[in-house]
Amino acid sequence: MWMNLGSNKQRVGSNWLSIYLMARRSKFSLEFTPNYGLIEEPDCVTIKLYYNGSLKSSGTQDEYIGGSVEYFDFVDLEKFGMIELWGFAEDLGLKDKDSIKFWHKVGGRFINGRCLESDLDVLNIKSNIPRNYEVEIYIVHLDASRSDLGGITNVSHCQIDGTNDEDDNVFYDSEYDFSEDDRMFDKFVDHDVQSHKGKHVFDEREIIDNLSHSLQEDDICADSEGLESHNDSNEEDEVKNYPQFDSKKESEDPKLSLGLIFSSKKEAKFAIQTYNIKKGKAIKFTKNDNIRLWANCKQDDCPWMIHVAKMSNDSCWQVRTLSGTHNNCFWDYTNKSINSTWLAKQFVKRFATNPKLGTKEFRKEVCTMLKANISRKVAYLAKRKALQLVQGTAEEQFSRIRNYCAELKRSDEGATVVLKLIENDQGPRFQRLYVCFSACKQGFKDACRPIIGIDGCFLKEKHGGQLLSAVGIDPNNNIFPICYALVERETKDSWTWFLRLLDSDIGFVNQHAWTFMSDKQKGLISAIEFLFPDAEHRLCVRHLHSNMKHDGFKSLAVKIALWAAAKATRIEDFRQRMEELKNIDHNAYEWLAKKPEDQWSKSHFSTIPKSDILLNNMCESFNSCILDARDKPIIEMFESIRNLLMNRFLLNREKAEKWKSQICPKIRDLLAKISMDAAAYSPMKSDEMHYQITRSDDHLDQHSVDLSTRTCSCRKWDLTGIPCKHAVCAIWCKKDNPEAYVHHCYLTDTYRRCYALPIMPVNGPNLWPACDLPPPLPPFYKEKIGRPTKLRRREPDEPPTSSQKNATSQKNTAAQNNKLKGAKRCNKCRICGGSGHNQRTCKGNNDVHQWGAMPQEDNSQQSNALPDEAPTDLRDNTLAPSKKEKLQVRRPRQVGVCIQGSSYSISSINVNQSINIHKPAFVKDGTSFTTISRLRSYTDARYRMRPSLSSPVNSVLKPSSSQGSISKI
Repeated sequence: MWMNLGSNKQRVGSNWLSIYLMARRSKFSLEFTPNYGLIEEPDCVTIKLYYNGSLKSSGTQDEYIGGSVEYFDFVDLEKFGMIELWGFAEDLGLKDKDSIKFWHKVGGRFINGRCLESDLDVLNIKSNIPRNYEVEIYIVHLDASRSDLGGITNVSHCQIDGTNDEDDNVFYDSEYDFSEDDRMFDKFVDHDVQSHKGKHVFDEREIIDNLSHSLQEDDICADSEGLESHNDSNEEDEVKNYPQFDSKKESEDPKLSLGLIFSSKKEAKFAIQTYNIKKGKAIKFTKNDNIRLWANCKQDDCPWMIHVAKMSNDSCWQVRTLSGTHNNCFWDYTNKSINSTWLAKQFVKRFATNPKLGTKEFRKEVCTMLKANISRKVAYLAKRKALQLVQGTAEEQFSRIRNYCAELKRSDEGATVVLKLIENDQGPRFQRLYVCFSACKQGFKDACRPIIGIDGCFLKEKHGGQLLSAVGIDPNNNIFPICYALVERETKDSWTWFLRLLDSDIGFVNQHAWTFMSDKQKGLISAIEFLFPDAEHRLCVRHLHSNMKHDGFKSLAVKIALWAAAKATRIEDFRQRMEELKNIDHNAYEWLAKKPEDQWSKSHFSTIPKSDILLNNMCESFNSCILDARDKPIIEMFESIRNLLMNRFLLNREKAEKWKSQICPKIRDLLAKISMDAAAYSPMKSDEMHYQITRSDDHLDQHSVDLSTRTCSCRKWDLTGIPCKHAVCAIWCKKDNPEAYVHHCYLTDTYRRCYALPIMPVNGPNLWPACDLPPPLPPFYKEKIGRPTKLRRREPDEPPTSSQKNATSQKNTAAQNNKLKGAKRCNKCRICGGSGHNQRTCKGNNDVHQWGAMPQEDNSQQSNALPDEAPTDLRDNTLAPSKKEKLQVRRPRQVGVCIQGSSYSISSINVNQSINIHKPAFVKDGTSFTTISRLRSYTDARYRMRPSLSSPVNSVLKPSSSQGSISKI
């Protein structure tokens, strides 16, 4: 550090400056005032401390009478606090803290000063440093009975903003460490001087004497007026206490005033916008740079204007000019100052409480509150920006993903959290994340059946990806989420990675006892066959029927026969249903016969899982539960799912404590329905455990029941573990309770074990464990065109949602209720016959629908063409195409054709005949399509209306004396 003492610049060590910080200047014969303006240390000042005096009021001004003055030079305010200030007082012999107060004098007046009671008050001295760098602090004695200080005014109260009496009892540790300067201490410090509270008191005379040997005496500039008070300082040295803008309290309704201080330019701009928008005025910022901000009213005759500038030596901004009022301008109902950024900041709390607030409702709310109209685009952008302020951007969340994983492991030591990254030139990049809580894995292994549904769903966030999930079934036939993972897409590699982690958590030891249910996703079947070749793999019948429809089997009879074969529980019934399908559609039968029966029919299902489900509804239900979470960034999405599971486990655990029955409620209700069907059967007893059950009105419906093995010949009891109607009839004959024969996986005690462990809570982002590893980058994402889709595409025969039903019921009137609404018409392409596109976007046959773009031949070549060169179908004019043979071709854009000539003469036009065109087509006036017969009648009508032009062309159908010609319009 360089310090200017006189005319020469000498190098002064920081260690010496730390020691000289504690010296008192008034004890030495050689005294000077440092020139801080030339020192490269802007936070150093001189503390001018007044003590042993009295504070008295004389009229409107207070005076400090009597006492002494001490100077403490080179005080670093960054390392200066109440402990150092009390040390100064102890050096002066004032050891009783309860009898004195410190008062900071600002601008030469006591009324502008403040009482110093905490380190925060001392830190505020930086904002009121005079130009001479001398900070005046007065020690005010509270004990007026001291004999040696007669006439001292008793100061009993000091007003301090933002402080309380409890600050005196708080110990503030000093930021400066003297341990590094032991050698300098031994050189300059007098150890015979008494130390006060661990704070060294230095012999300043020795310090100056030693300093004088190292510095030349003529370099020291003495200030003879150093001991005089500067109460008569100029008014320009005064620092006024201007009001400060509080963004937390005044953001919704700010009040602008001259001298108002803002913490940043963004805060000032937002306050100016809010102030004018609340008044219905539109403003424009004429100047907006790094040092100034000018704003005016958009109306020309309005004098309102504000000027905000950056403060010198500070990052704050202050209102320098505020003139005029909005009295002469009207209310602007289409205020362009209401942009999406301002709306996002103003309504961020509204979207935090209701993220699903629609743009339509949001526009109504803005119109009600601000009395102004905004467009749909502004409302959409404002909602998106507000959600980013609440949830954070995706890039920010990916950068904190390591900390989030560490917090999950801290809160739940038994949880499995696997983060997979990929390395590239830019650094680690996120790829996959797998989460499985200990409560989920332990609850599934203790109480759930060995059947797992596996599915994946698309995420609707910016960076895309897919969420893979594994869901089981709890004892009450509800879904039980096991684990979930975020991957880049569904592939064999991603499914293999996910299933390996699932195997490590659950442990599929006996693979033949496990069953997987899926929708035949990409790469999933091959991954299951590779990892679990002995496990049973079922397919969702609804998706199987969708594949049949895609291959052309769309009839209702095929659908009914398919479901009948899938629901058959006995092999004999299954074969009979397949024969019925064969009689309906032999091709559909062959298509379905290629699928393994053990994947989609109950007749071939294993009886170990005690479940006969045909649909993967457990995964579909889980995906619908997390529908809102799929719109959020990665950490917010995982937190939403975790909160959902934590709340679900708690509610199910509390609900199970209230159950009094032996089996779960859903199973009891299902057993009650089965009991109603059992009344139609009559039992015949063989022994205590074997019964023959026959339907009363159908003797062909006869089954045998074995209560000892809990089996029935219909296999329904074997598949589900719940007594079927035949078994219930036999149990009644035995005079026993059917609930006693329900499998133990449906018991209430089993349900309680399932949800015994809780999902542990986690801390907020500010308390997450720190990670020294570099934060990962977001995954690669290719932005798609258009707005991202929010709803999946539903099949035409799929039942509508509840919202669609309500919308349909509202549209139906009394006149429409007596009509049956047909199915929605599916348009087909006129070229290839496919659905889902039209002839303009068809990619199947470019030779047919792009004939108009082909280069046209010269008209002279067309006119010189011989009749023999024409197509064979055109040589015989008696062969008119039938209705089925008519071919319609898309006409060329912006090309008109005018046909002129006598009757029965058709000019050859430029249509390049390819192998894909079997019948000729003709263009009539460039506006429609026509056939040969219609073209004949058209030429006859044109010939009657005006004389034909004599231009030699070759007739295609029949030569005539008057030939026709073709030309472009």
